[in-house]
Amino acid sequence: RPIHGLVEILYEELVQALDVLDARLRRGSVSLHEASATRARSILAALLTSLDPAQGQATELFAQVYRGMIASLHRAVLEDDMMRLREVRESAVEMQRTWRLLKLAH
Repeated sequence: RPIHGLVEILYEELVQALDVLDARLRRGSVSLHEASATRARSILAALLTSLDPAQGQATELFAQVYRGMIASLHRAVLEDDMMRLREVRESAVEMQRTWRLLKLAH
């Protein structure tokens, strides 16, 4: 299943982009067009579009989480909110763990 490997890479890249964004935010205000913010949003959008509707309820749950993360990321950058950004990162790490568990179960 090549998609599983791609999703794993996307999660790793998402956490890395959020770490870069966190470091930049610690140094001062960042814009919505900051490369790491754009990268993180793009990765979340890719994860969202990669969901398989045939998986039913799990797909909807993942979609809700991804949409929430996109909205929180947007607000974190707009408001220079380090805590919110770190919550988005924690969510990304938790989703990565969940993905790994689901992958192992199949």
